[in-house]
Order: sequence, then structure tokens, then C-alpha cells
Amino acid sequence: MLDRILEWLTAPFSRTARLVVLPIVGLMLVTTFVFLGFPYEVLADRAVNALERQTGAMIRYGEVEPRLIPAPGFRFHQVDVRTADGRRYQADPVSVRPAWSLGWLTGEPQIRAYMVSDHGSLAGFVTVGRGVYAWDGRIVDLDLAALPLPADQRIELTGRADIDADVRWDDGAAEGEIELTARQGEVVHSMVPMPIEFESVTGRIELGGEALARIDSFALEGPLFGAAVSGSIGQAADPTKAPLDLQIGIDVREPGMRSMAKQFGLTLDEDGHADLDVSGTVSKPRLR
Repeated sequence: MLDRILEWLTAPFSRTARLVVLPIVGLMLVTTFVFLGFPYEVLADRAVNALERQTGAMIRYGEVEPRLIPAPGFRFHQVDVRTADGRRYQADPVSVRPAWSLGWLTGEPQIRAYMVSDHGSLAGFVTVGRGVYAWDGRIVDLDLAALPLPADQRIELTGRADIDADVRWDDGAAEGEIELTARQGEVVHSMVPMPIEFESVTGRIELGGEALARIDSFALEGPLFGAAVSGSIGQAADPTKAPLDLQIGIDVREPGMRSMAKQFGLTLDEDGHADLDVSGTVSKPRLR
């Protein structure tokens, strides 16, 4: 047996091996050694510094390691992000690599991103160009309480959600679609006298076109309340002044809550149902 192995190892290469196999193996070895010896920490630091300048956030990470398969890329560990408003997010790992996309030739490079954190996990494609940003992917088990909602919106969220989104921002205008499923949380708003608990929320929203957003479907199911929303949010230079044209159907399921709802001006039928039209703006909605 050993004699055969020795004979195979010392046998002269065939013409096919010399002309095809050896060049391919040599190229693979050169690529591998270049990849392993490349100063990835320097390149990663430069990328992180550029991201800090664009976002105003402070980004730190424990270590970075190269990845060769399926394409050259980075994997960051112990990532800690502090935003300009003091919020803190941690993730481990965060993996990025170039995506197979013609966008690299058109000035809109696409990156494959993967992240795991206590606030949720994501996997998808990020496109970054001159004035163009896009996300096409899925976010799983997102902590709604961690969302950076503007303070002037007077709204608080809790619960977990899964979100599928294919959205593109071009010079500040967004277009695309979002589908979401949330579970076991609550919504608190200054206009509502008590928190709205929900067991599930499902929705589909389209962005762009004549409206800032069109709500194709949105349904909330909870132990005390149920709601269905449709309509649109119009365009405005200031998003807080975007006009509302929404239709809301509300079901107050707990009989003891119906009298309280009527005290706040909500007209319910004998089954605890009410239909509302919402106009005004995002910052100053009007019910009728």
C-alpha cells in the first residue's frame, strides 16, 4: 500500500495536470496567502471610521476576522454601537461581504450583511450609492422597544416583530414595501388613555408614489381591543406634517371597557364596534 502511494506521489504530472490543474491550484494558493496576509484590521478600521462620520455614532468592536467563503469579507465580534442620542446597541457577530451584483459597475455597490444581537437578527442586502440607500432582507425577533422613535411622536412600543422589507431611499424619498408580524406587546400613545395590549399585529405597507406610505392592511388583535387600519399618509417636506387619510375599525371586546371608551367620545354599537376616520397630520391627527 505504501509503495503505491509513494509511486503516485513521485509519478510525473500529465499534460492536463501541468496545463490546467497546477495553474488553478497555484492561483488558489496565492489567493489564499494574500487573503490571510492582507491587513484587514486597517481596512476595517477605515470602514468603521467612515460609518461613524456619516451616522454620528460611536462604534467599537472586539476583533475582526477575514472570511473567504463564499466571497472575501469580514466578521466582527463584540460590536458596541452608541448613537448620538445615547442609545446603545450590541451585536455578535456582524458579518459583511460584497454581494454578487452589477451595482458595483454602476456606482451602487451591494453588500451582504448578517447580524445577531439581543435586539434582533437580520440578514439581507445593503446597497449604498451617491444619495442612494437600499435594504432588501429580513429582520427576525426585533425588539420594538429598541426602535429609535422620535421623541415628538409621543409613542412607545414593546414586543417582538419579524419584518420583511425591500426598501430604497433615493435622495431622501423612500419606495418599496414592508411586511411585518409582531407579537406580545403594547402600544402607548399620549392620545390614548391607557396602553393597548396586543397578542399579534400583522401589516403590509407600500412606500413611495403619490403617498409617503399606503397601508394596504394592518390588523391588531388583543385581549381587550382589536383594530384594523387602512389608508395613506401623504407626502410632506416635514414628515411630522404629512397629511393623514386613514380608516380605522375598532372592536372593544371587554364589556367593562366599553363604558370607559364612550366617556372618551368613542361611539360604539351594541357589539362594541366603531369606525373612525383620521385626518390632520402625523403630529396633529384629528378623529371623526
